[in-house]
Amino acid sequence: MAADASGSEASLSALRATVGDGMSVDYNIIESNDELAELVDSVLVGEVAGIQDGPVFGHADDDLTDIHSVVIRVRATEVIKGDLAVGESALVLMYAPDGVDARVWSEALPEGERVVVYASVGKLKETSGSYGPIDASVGVPDGADVYTPAVQGFAVQVSDDTIYWPLTDVKRSGSLKEALPGGAAVGNLLEGEEDEEAPEG
Repeated sequence: MAADASGSEASLSALRATVGDGMSVDYNIIESNDELAELVDSVLVGEVAGIQDGPVFGHADDDLTDIHSVVIRVRATEVIKGDLAVGESALVLMYAPDGVDARVWSEALPEGERVVVYASVGKLKETSGSYGPIDASVGVPDGADVYTPAVQGFAVQVSDDTIYWPLTDVKRSGSLKEALPGGAAVGNLLEGEEDEEAPEG
């Protein structure tokens, strides 16, 4: 399966720094990958093909509402759900704390790294509700689809036997195929679970 293809090794500690203490997200606990797949437009396995700074969202001339982002280009190696073809790239939009830019993400998530993405797909103006992009030209070609991952929907193979979800700070033993629909590795803690201490990365 493409989810088991070899690739580079991401740094778990560096991935944690991409979220850090600068962001918090409320989300509903999803108890299975099958359920998560039903809620999104696209599920894919892919390889990181580049990362660049993305738009800043918020209100123009109001720095207090600014929400920064990066755009991760993910080349699909397997498409479980959605219209993307194998070999095509998804532009995955990740919101980021101030100071966490494409350089920080690129160091944490090198090109060739394997990921699983469960995402909503839409045009840039549709991705942020009442907070539109201040400059929509940054990081996203005009008219391109943007893939916004579910909070539990962005998984990285950080070693041969460890999966990590940066947005929820959850890690589990296994390979990426176990983070796909039908697999048991979910990107959030379930009732009764306690997060195990992550290894140094």
